[in-house]
Parts: sequence; C-alpha cells; structure tokens
Amino acid sequence: MERKFKVVRADKTGSRAIMTEETEELAKANVELVGVDCVTENEIIEATEDADAIVTEGARMTRRVTEALPKCKVIVRYGVGYNTLDVDAATDNNIIIVNIPDCSLEEVSNHAIVLLLACAKKLAFLNNAAKQGHWAEAKRAQAPMVSIHGQTLGVVGCGNIGRMTARKAQCFSLKALGYDPYLDKAVAEKSGITLMSLPEVLKQSDFISVHTLLLDSTYHLLSRKEFEMMKPSAYIQLNLITFLVISYQSH
Repeated sequence: MERKFKVVRADKTGSRAIMTEETEELAKANVELVGVDCVTENEIIEATEDADAIVTEGARMTRRVTEALPKCKVIVRYGVGYNTLDVDAATDNNIIIVNIPDCSLEEVSNHAIVLLLACAKKLAFLNNAAKQGHWAEAKRAQAPMVSIHGQTLGVVGCGNIGRMTARKAQCFSLKALGYDPYLDKAVAEKSGITLMSLPEVLKQSDFISVHTLLLDSTYHLLSRKEFEMMKPSAYIQLNLITFLVISYQSH
C-alpha cells in the first residue's frame, strides 16, 4: 500500500487548530494531517520528526529543530512574516519555507483602525472608569478628546497591511504619510500615502502605526531618538500579526 504523506500542524494549540478545509484538500492527495500541541523545542521535534511537511503559526522552528527533521521538505507558516522560523537553518537542511502573503490582511488592518479610534477617544480608560463608578474622573478625563478628522496617520512599513490601513484611515479624513524604503512611490500614491523619511513621518504624525516585518534591518527601528522626534500628543501602535498590540502615547 502506498505510504501516505504526513503533514503536522505544530502549535501550542495544534491539536485544536486543524481546519476542515486543509484536512479535506490534503485527503484528496492521499495526505494525512495531524495536529499536535507543542511549545518547546523537544516537543516540536517529537511531534514533527516523521513529518513530510509542517504547518504552523507560532512554533519556533529553530536550527536545532530543523536539523532534527530528516524527512521534512517544507514548512508553511500561517502568516505574512516568518520571524518564528530560522530561514537560514531551514535552507541549510534543504527545507523550503513558505508564508501566506495575504493572511489576515483585512482583519489586521481593521484592528489597527479600531486601536486608533480607541486611543483617540480614550475608550479603554473611560470604559474602565465607568465600570468602577468613577464618573467624575471619567468626565474630567474626556478633555481634551483627540480629534481624528484632519489628523495625520504615519504608517511605518507600507506593505499590503500598511497600505490597507492607510486606505481605511482616509474614510475618517485622516491624511496618510508613510515610510518604506522598499516601496515604489507610485504604489504608495495609489493608496493615498505620501512617502517620506522616517524622521519626517514621526515628526508630522498624530498617530503612528507600525507594520514592519521583524528583520535585522527593523530590529529596534524605533528607539529613544525616534520617540523624541514625535509630537508629545502622538499615539503609536505596534501591530503584530498575532493581534498582540500595544498602544500608548509617545511621552
């Protein structure tokens, strides 16, 4: 009997995260899909050492892991970025790395807009104050209430998600500035983004939304020097594909 190829969904919620579509489509090609809960290197190795392919969202595919996968030919990450994968190690071990360039574009950009609105209107603070019955404190905190109309959004990293965020922001009459050294000016302009240097974007923006991949070139892209360039009233939000997002004022 012909051996079935084996695909492992390796994640901390792997056994609960297998999607029906993947199972059905892979079955047509005589491929078995299994899900395993795993977090540590040892757990990932144990779960995937006999896999022909691996699909994952957050499992750390380190050099030690990839060197322990003699059968694996491809690792597919549910997401745009691949900072959880050691690409060089995979290449050295003849494993192809695949991402999903259009994964969650709409929802991550929607999330960025939700955070912008929540920051401008002090939603989290006022909600907590109201639940705790601090009515006078909530009323005092409303002023000043930051305007959205006519303000400036700075997008750092104008890939698919960054450009989509900028287009949606313009529905609220926000002006969009952008920093992306790899993006063609004409492509940015189609999304209503005016490309500028990073310092100029930081200096002029009322809201700053960061959408860069985590690379050597973007690691610590924003430090004390960059924060000091921002307006004292500016909000910055760091949008990670995992939806773990931090929003705060620059000062």
